[in-house]
Amino acid sequence: MVLGIADDYALGCSLRLVVDEPKSPSCRQNCVDQIVRAIDQAASRFREDSELSKLNASPEQDIKVSPLLAQAIAAAMRGAELTGGAVDPTVGSAIRLAGYDADFATGPG
Repeated sequence: MVLGIADDYALGCSLRLVVDEPKSPSCRQNCVDQIVRAIDQAASRFREDSELSKLNASPEQDIKVSPLLAQAIAAAMRGAELTGGAVDPTVGSAIRLAGYDADFATGPG
């Protein structure tokens, strides 16, 4: 039984939270919203004000990043290691050159 559905937008795409337990659906949504908002602010490549965008804009500088972005980068590098490079978090420039430089809301539909 679905008790609640919430739609939102982050990291260049839409997201949906479906709550199927009776324990405070609104509280769960608030918790998810907080987490997604923090990840969006830290690691979205579609936001000029995200930590990741600032980091990418100044590759020649040492920049202190938040623990959340550090964890995201570590997880991405671990994914690359576990897949033998099939997952590659370092291809941002190539993706932009291929034309994928806008989020889903503003990109070609």
